[in-house]
Amino acid sequence: MRIDVIGQPAQATLPTPARIMDSWQVGQILQAVVVSTDVRGTMTLRINDALIQAQTQHPLPTPLPGQSLQLKVISNQTDIVLKVVNPATKDDPITQALRTALPRQTELVPLLNNITLLANPSPNKSTSAIPQPLAQLVQQLFNNLASTTQATTAAGLKEAVNNSGLFLESKLAHLATQSPNLRLPLSVDFKAGLLLLREMLTTPSPSGQQQETPTTPRSSGAEPQTLFRNTATQNVSGTSAPATTAGTPGLNTPQLLTTLATQTEGALARLQINQLVSFSAAPDNPLWTIELPLRQDHQTDLIQLRIEKDAASRTTNAQEKPWSISLKLEPAGLGAVHARLTLLGQQISVALWAEQTATATLANRNIESLQYGLTQAGFDTGTLCCQEGVPPHTTPDALLIGTHSLLDTHA
Repeated sequence: MRIDVIGQPAQATLPTPARIMDSWQVGQILQAVVVSTDVRGTMTLRINDALIQAQTQHPLPTPLPGQSLQLKVISNQTDIVLKVVNPATKDDPITQALRTALPRQTELVPLLNNITLLANPSPNKSTSAIPQPLAQLVQQLFNNLASTTQATTAAGLKEAVNNSGLFLESKLAHLATQSPNLRLPLSVDFKAGLLLLREMLTTPSPSGQQQETPTTPRSSGAEPQTLFRNTATQNVSGTSAPATTAGTPGLNTPQLLTTLATQTEGALARLQINQLVSFSAAPDNPLWTIELPLRQDHQTDLIQLRIEKDAASRTTNAQEKPWSISLKLEPAGLGAVHARLTLLGQQISVALWAEQTATATLANRNIESLQYGLTQAGFDTGTLCCQEGVPPHTTPDALLIGTHSLLDTHA
């Protein structure tokens, strides 16, 4: 990996690196510790008690904060160039993929907000600054999302999960041996759509100028923002997001496209992490972590799902280990609601957590309706309850860190 030194961090409180860098000789070996990184590949290094800002050049993944590096001085002229001489070659492909994806991931909500706004024009919002092919692709992305009505049926939910992006590579692997008709369901896959969107956003324009990519945003450290303001409330996962107007002075087309490209890149990284979580699970304890975007009228909902065979069960027979489904959703006006469904044979138990007191009270008042519905669906009901608060849970990132060595440290 090549590292170009670009200066001193703006808020460095340690000794100035100027004299230290002047003393570096070509061929000299330096010991460095990564202090921080960002999605552009810019990182802060601690070398000889000084903070140095540098820019990484791929193909190797950007090091993670806290990682120790051994660097060789390649050039000490106007442009100081360092080379990593101890790259982590022992990492397996999954760990290497995690090193790349974890710093780049962003939440899906900002991107879903913008897809929703772009796909649903209103008299108060102009999308004329967006190229027509891009507007058509965003509209297709929105239309391909399963509706909330479809997701209430078993077949509809199965199809929505299948097209959530988690299984895209599996579909591609079978494409050569299956019927060409497989291309039709492949075209509605969420990850496939995001890959097309990224390609369009990063393809050079007819004038020969390439749009800025997520690795070179105009404003460093800025959180992804919603591009447009609409007088109608735009709801994603039950929350309203701040937005800015397309026609507002100071916001031009390159800035809008750069923001959209950054969000798309972050969403693809998050999808990849969910895939790695699922792929890393033990064969006897399968696990799927899914973020499921759904379309409801002119809005978008995001449901977080975690489906797994309960490895912590005391049952000794693997065939009898229960399945569990954890999910989070935010119904309008009710706040965040978490649920954990446990299925063992035909018996199902449901534990609910509502973050709002009124929602918890309402759920407990109607718990018998839930029991009746499950019985009508053919299940034997176990424990059904709702309590206020949030459930104890393990995040996908924590699961990965517990099973993969993402950071090499030594004293």
